[in-house]
Amino acid sequence: MNYSLKLIAVLVLMLSSSIAFSQDGSISGTVIDAEFSEPLAFTNVKVKGTGITTTSDFEGHYMIDLEPGRYTLVFSFAGYGNVEYNEVLVKAYNNTAVDVTLTPRSINTEAITSSADKNNE
Repeated sequence: MNYSLKLIAVLVLMLSSSIAFSQDGSISGTVIDAEFSEPLAFTNVKVKGTGITTTSDFEGHYMIDLEPGRYTLVFSFAGYGNVEYNEVLVKAYNNTAVDVTLTPRSINTEAITSSADKNNE
């Protein structure tokens, strides 16, 4: 019985110390389509210079937990221009809101015409 109490005490101490040292903050926001003012689902959100990435959900929301510091975020989606936000400040225990509007890229198109002649031989 005494051993079980010691084990539980050690586990509680370890858990509380790991929570005490975790001082992350977060960045979150919504990605919107500029043309239709609608949420843009599955937008790629990358923290430049790190391997940290996420995607927005069906409502265009995203969230990234980060250590305190300054970061550059890159937002990208196929068919849209990339948007980069520099010097986004993350503070311990705080959330920084970064809402983004992505603009569709215009695609240059050319008219292609063709003709055919019937061969009567």
